[in-house]
Amino acid sequence: MHWVTAADSNIGGREDQQDRYLLAQSDDGSNHLLVVADGAGGHKTGGLAAQAAIDCIDDNIEELWASTDPDAFIKQLIIECHTRVLAVGGEDLACTTLVMALIRGDEVFWGHVGDSRFYLVRDGETVVKTRDHSLPELQLQASADTDHIVSMETNKLYMCLGAPVDILPEVASSVVREGDTLLLCSDGLWSQIDMVALLADIGDSPVAAKNLDSWINQARLADKENSDNITLLVAKFVGQPSLLQTVLRRIYRVLGKKRKSRMNF
Repeated sequence: MHWVTAADSNIGGREDQQDRYLLAQSDDGSNHLLVVADGAGGHKTGGLAAQAAIDCIDDNIEELWASTDPDAFIKQLIIECHTRVLAVGGEDLACTTLVMALIRGDEVFWGHVGDSRFYLVRDGETVVKTRDHSLPELQLQASADTDHIVSMETNKLYMCLGAPVDILPEVASSVVREGDTLLLCSDGLWSQIDMVALLADIGDSPVAAKNLDSWINQARLADKENSDNITLLVAKFVGQPSLLQTVLRRIYRVLGKKRKSRMNF
């Protein structure tokens, strides 16, 4: 069994691209990392905040590969990202969401702050979806727990990296099986497209650049010139790799090269 991964992003109808992502693989091919950071609230410093979070993870990636307690390491790493982001804003508020997933064989460890999401899809159905740290999500929780419906018309976050409050990253893990698909995205995807249909499609489709581009374009065209930045990362647990993939993987191991794709601005 092996993992196939892909990533894509689009500026949408905005003047600035404030989404950042990281897609990486360890030297021996046994670990994969997917990360999405979305500069929050339309701040001019949003892109700087998102990049600071990505850089923090990249700086600690070797320790992440070697960690014996990934859940604890991811939680502390997100807190370290928060400290980094606090330092980049200066007098301006610099905030970003963050969602990350570490793949280790048939185990997946994920953590997040904000409303960028992680999904685990199995047989076209959502098995796991992270809970947004937003006021609308609090409204949904309040409505489920009581008969009182709270009126909140904003998608404002109550927790994100860089905000002058303590953060409590949510971290979890799961064992996966053949055919399972992981999806990480900014709110520019999930807020502008029918995610039920998208997740069913992703579960049935190969992980290919043209498919990611198609799904992102669907989201972008939904709001046209008002479209938010959109970022989508996908990983699928599939059958045995081809002979060519096996040979290439061995070559990478011998040369000690790290395959990594990241956005630079």
